[in-house]
Amino acid sequence: MNLFYKDLSYTFFYLWVKKRYLNDFKISKVGDSAVFTKSVSQYTITISFYPNHIIEEQILDKEDKVSYYMHYEFIDVLQASRFISDLIQYINNLDIQKRKILLCCSCGITSTFFVEQLQNNICACQLNIKLEAMDLYTLTQEKPEADLILLSPQVGHCYHSLSALFPNHIVKIPITDYAAYHYANIIQLIKNYL
Repeated sequence: MNLFYKDLSYTFFYLWVKKRYLNDFKISKVGDSAVFTKSVSQYTITISFYPNHIIEEQILDKEDKVSYYMHYEFIDVLQASRFISDLIQYINNLDIQKRKILLCCSCGITSTFFVEQLQNNICACQLNIKLEAMDLYTLTQEKPEADLILLSPQVGHCYHSLSALFPNHIVKIPITDYAAYHYANIIQLIKNYL
């Protein structure tokens, strides 16, 4: 693309994004760059427009851990608008409070590893769910708030007694899905009950 037209398109895109998406962001100048910043929940969102046609998108959590990062060269308005609209959709999902799901097993040891792997799969599916492992004793004594409680096969026999404590919140994980690490099946099970 001719550099003149690329500069013109980049300027147009910058002004369009600023007016359409970034009117509630704080703007600051860093050299020749424009940096837009906004806080949503416990996240800080930064979008930077550099003079060399580079756009950088970043979301940091409250511990300054990167939750989202993308930088790209502006090629044309269509390409860049796809990146920005994906970011805006991701930002809109940050406002939604995460659903809390507990995975209960007999002592919490095997479920800790399982929860870690299942959480990675849930994040890959971009579901707004936070998983925690919990042993049966702690679950019955503390009675924590949760949107859903998954029972591992080891404690599946407690389904009826736990259903009395947590009506409409208890789901048994099928043995084959748990033992064979069929995370996709378990995610579908979660979606069906939420």
